[in-house]
Amino acid sequence: MSVPDHIFATVDGTPLPSVTADEMCEIDRIAIDEFGFDLLQLMENAGRTLAWHVRDEAVGPAVVVAGNGGNGGGGLACARHLANRGRDVSVVLDRPPADLDGAAAHQHAILAEMGVSTHVGPSELDTASAPIVVDALIGYGLSGRSDEQQWT
Repeated sequence: MSVPDHIFATVDGTPLPSVTADEMCEIDRIAIDEFGFDLLQLMENAGRTLAWHVRDEAVGPAVVVAGNGGNGGGGLACARHLANRGRDVSVVLDRPPADLDGAAAHQHAILAEMGVSTHVGPSELDTASAPIVVDALIGYGLSGRSDEQQWT
């Protein structure tokens, strides 16, 4: 089965449409500027939906690997929803919590109040004890190289 450039295919060949980073940025802009959503609402909905998929499609403990920004905020919201539903979940951040801002800082503060386990850096990523890894590191706003290159 031939798949057009703008379509991804799952392992079983199911076609999935895709958007570019610029298109996703425009979708977010329209949701916020024209429909009145705020960024925290978008991250909340993304996190809840992601948690639903993780909870229903996979078994075992989960680790959410999160960065800053909206994608990190969505991943941290996912961790909260998993914890609220009794899933064993931990978080590995790519930076100290004090360096988070915006949606990611907001979501992390909630997780801290809940007592969800949070660690910093790639050495803390233990996929042997948490076979489910939720990637919330990189969103469409990524640009340039990291100064520390700690995740390579």
